Amino acid sequence: MTPTVLAIDTSTRWAGIAVSNGDKLASMTWRSNQNHGRELLPNINTVLEDADVPLQEVELLAVAKGPGGFSALRVGIATARGLTMANNVPLIGISTFLVEAWPYLGKNTSIVSLIDAGSSGVAWGLFSPQDQGIVAEPAERGVRTFADVVAHVSGSTLFCGEPCRDITDLVSPSQILSREHPTRSPVSLIEIATALHASGEAIADDDLEPDYARAPSISKPK
Repeated sequence: MTPTVLAIDTSTRWAGIAVSNGDKLASMTWRSNQNHGRELLPNINTVLEDADVPLQEVELLAVAKGPGGFSALRVGIATARGLTMANNVPLIGISTFLVEAWPYLGKNTSIVSLIDAGSSGVAWGLFSPQDQGIVAEPAERGVRTFADVVAHVSGSTLFCGEPCRDITDLVSPSQILSREHPTRSPVSLIEIATALHASGEAIADDDLEPDYARAPSISKPK
């Protein structure tokens, strides 16, 4: 039986929420100007109302765990944790790399998800052609400059994610999958969570921590 899933994604300034019970689906995306904390709960209520799904009926919470922005990720994960505790439902964290790549997996070529990492360059996650189903994490990942990422992967690799507009002079236009913002949909989170549940792999993560695109500035240097 398909569970009622609420999905939250605050990985970047483009945020999203979706809810589905198998019969009804509602979603919302918006650009947050560093106001995720103020905007998230009201928008969750709006999406639940649009789907006519009471919060009490949600059976599974899914949240994008990053990579992404420090404050943005913390807002989404903290909110998801609070909702799971209040409603006693499981919470699963899903890689934002996977959310970006989800609509394109199965193209029989390598796909790289890109997420802005500020002055550090770009966080990248490589999904191989063999990743036809659900993979928790990309086969390779790291933080590099755009040029280094392009040089590291094969010439047939496709690229998705918000920073794609910054590599238009480095790759062929045919290699760029993401052209308009928002580049990812919270509906992808719903689909991944539902597929994980159906396969029996939806494991609740009680100690879920954000996966930052780069170390926060308050971190101690290694």
